[in-house]
Amino acid sequence: MRVRRYCKQTRSEVGELKSVAVNFTSARLSEYLVIMPCSEKAIRAIVARTISVPDPDQYLCELDTVLERMGQFDPRRYDQSRNYLHGEVSWLSPFLTHGITGTQEFAQVILSRHTPKHCYRILFELAWREFFHRTWQLHGELIFKDMRDAQQAASHREIPRAVLTASTGIDVVDTCLHRLLEDGLMHNHSRMWVASIVCNLAHTDWLEPARWLHYHLLDGDLASNTLSWQWIAGTFSHKRYLANQGNIDKFSDSRQPGSWLDVTYEELDVLGLPDHMQERGEVVYKHPVPGSPIEPLVGELALRSIWQ
Repeated sequence: MRVRRYCKQTRSEVGELKSVAVNFTSARLSEYLVIMPCSEKAIRAIVARTISVPDPDQYLCELDTVLERMGQFDPRRYDQSRNYLHGEVSWLSPFLTHGITGTQEFAQVILSRHTPKHCYRILFELAWREFFHRTWQLHGELIFKDMRDAQQAASHREIPRAVLTASTGIDVVDTCLHRLLEDGLMHNHSRMWVASIVCNLAHTDWLEPARWLHYHLLDGDLASNTLSWQWIAGTFSHKRYLANQGNIDKFSDSRQPGSWLDVTYEELDVLGLPDHMQERGEVVYKHPVPGSPIEPLVGELALRSIWQ
């Protein structure tokens, strides 16, 4: 059943479908099929639009198409909405990670169409990517250890099984985890929520979850991913990153009152995990994953700077 079927439905039906789609998880799919007579594929299409995740087929394209998408990127809208799951983000990072294009070229294309003032935020984020790569270049395999401070209360190495199976009970997070596992795509803010849950609430050492996420990401950038997990865990920053249900609701344009994360920030530090988050799961990889030891990063392309 194709998404165009929605055109034949009443406005109220479409509105109802959109309202439940943002809270979609596979465990609850049967409930939604009772509410609305539509296919799983159709629901997933609506969910994808709700959280603004592109179809992975868009990455099967020619270089001219990549350059065209760069030219269409709006840095002002990015500045205003990048933290929202439905906001303006480029989704061009797989092309950067795999060397199809580079941060320098991306910056040049944007600056050729917009003022430096309007480009500030996207250039700032590209600079973070540059910083992570230079940190890797400078410190090598040390990025696989706590860079600055020891992680607080990291009493587990295994990832919570609920994260591995996208069944945390936080509906938006589970939806994003489903898309990650199926298509390798995940909004940056969703990555932060997952890392916060795994490291700072489930008290998991950051290294194995970082390797797991890198394994699944279509845009898996070893330096950016590894050091971002350290930033969330507080081992490469001055404090840990925490997010409660209010934060998730705000930036996903959804509501889930009464969830186990629906507490104040003061309560997060002493939050007890629900039973379903206690069990740990073993990760089985079909292919080798990055981690120490690793071959040193070499080659001009991988370290090309936007500032050169």
